[in-house]
Parts: sequence; C-alpha cells; structure tokens
Amino acid sequence: MSNKGNSAPYVCVVKICNRPNGSAYCIKYHVNNLLKFTRFLDRQWPVWKWFNVFDNHTALQVTSFTNRRKPLSPKVTQGDITSYLDLLTHKKQKRGRLNDTKAEWRNANSPVTAGERRLLAMENQLA
Repeated sequence: MSNKGNSAPYVCVVKICNRPNGSAYCIKYHVNNLLKFTRFLDRQWPVWKWFNVFDNHTALQVTSFTNRRKPLSPKVTQGDITSYLDLLTHKKQKRGRLNDTKAEWRNANSPVTAGERRLLAMENQLA
C-alpha cells in the first residue's frame, strides 16, 4: 500500500496509536480499494484504531471506519455515508447540539463550525 500519488479516489487518515505524550500517531494513505486497505492495515498495523475517509477531489470527509466496524465494499457506499451521518447526529444529540425537529446544528454559546456546515451540505445532497 503506497502513500504516494494522488490518482486514488480516497485519502485515508489512520490513527495507529497514542504517542507517549498522549497525542495521536496518524498516517495518511491514498487508497483505491477500502477492503484491500483494511487488510493491509490489519497486517502492517494490527493495533490500528480507526481511519477517516476523505474524497480526494473535494477534501471532504465522507465516512469513517474502526477496527471493529470495517468497510464491507471496496468503495464508499451510500450506506457508509448515511451511517456516518447518523453516528455524528447521535453524538451531537448526546451533547445537546442538535435540534431534534430538524437536522440543524445549534448551540447558543458557539457558532456553527465549518465542518458542521460541510456535513449539513452532504446531508442535504443525500436528501
């Protein structure tokens, strides 16, 4: 698995472990096939924790996988994106930052972040 080149449809950032100072040790790879990439991680980095998948052309995060919830197909599917958005929505609801009546990011004490705006845009495209 090479982390060189930019013709791959995905860029994956993998958290391998924590450094002694507590910061995350992450590596970036350019990926064509998520299944092969996961097998590579299992062989080369058996203690990997998670990886985020970004579209190489738009630089937007499209999904995320863990060593327990691995991809089921070589490419990102609509189901992967939907489950990722559901996971984020659930986390935001637990923190009290999502209005239950409509998928709008809200917090009276802080403005909407750029990442939250991108996720809303992705969710609107899926609808």
